[in-house]
Amino acid sequence: MADLFFVSLLYGKNEKEYKNLSYKITAIVFFVCVIFLYPFFELYSILYSVFLSLLVYLFFLVFPYLLKKHFIGNVEKELPYFLMDLDINLFLNSDFLDAIKNNSKKYTYLNIVFGKLFVNYLKGNTFQASLFILGEKINSVPLKRGLSQIIVLYESGYRDNVLTDLAQEILNKQKLDAKAYSGKLIMYSLFFIAATAILPAMYLMFVTVGSTIIEINITSTQLLLLFFVVFPLVDILYILFVVYQMPYHLKEGK
Repeated sequence: MADLFFVSLLYGKNEKEYKNLSYKITAIVFFVCVIFLYPFFELYSILYSVFLSLLVYLFFLVFPYLLKKHFIGNVEKELPYFLMDLDINLFLNSDFLDAIKNNSKKYTYLNIVFGKLFVNYLKGNTFQASLFILGEKINSVPLKRGLSQIIVLYESGYRDNVLTDLAQEILNKQKLDAKAYSGKLIMYSLFFIAATAILPAMYLMFVTVGSTIIEINITSTQLLLLFFVVFPLVDILYILFVVYQMPYHLKEGK
């Protein structure tokens, strides 16, 4: 399975607990599916149950990757505003560690990050070592730059606007990412139109016209499944893909 650091960070599940949970739920799904599907499909119910169980297990395999992307994306979204707030507090001569702790409480994901930092710090690690451990675990270039700059200021003393300048750089990079995504969105829209309108219409035309020329073995049930299940499912998956590609600073909510 993938690195389960973020599962542990957000849900308190270590690697062994997460794997056991995935095995238990997969097994439950298999037996429940067999019980409910057997009256309708008999022996085929086992095949369908195996397929559905594999889908559930696949979800548990993919979930840590999705959680990692979600967490890092939201951390990078909050980071520039945290750095600017921290810069103001340090300018007002606030205690360094208190400023970090108090400012991080304003943010959802950075509060988790720096909460983990202070847990490591209270265990006896130095402040610099605690920051370094976080930077290694959370593979984010903007966060690593922010943590490195915080270490420099912690060791050498406060300098005006250093954190604010870094925050502006991160915001400028996010603006560039937003422009690049808006350019891709035009192409995504064209593909979506093709997937939702053109391809189903062409397929229906092929079945209607082609059946007059060649023999096409397709039933009305299969056609209904195609137009009411398969094509809508493809559309939904495509929309999820487009949303997945969207930079996190453009997404609303948590």
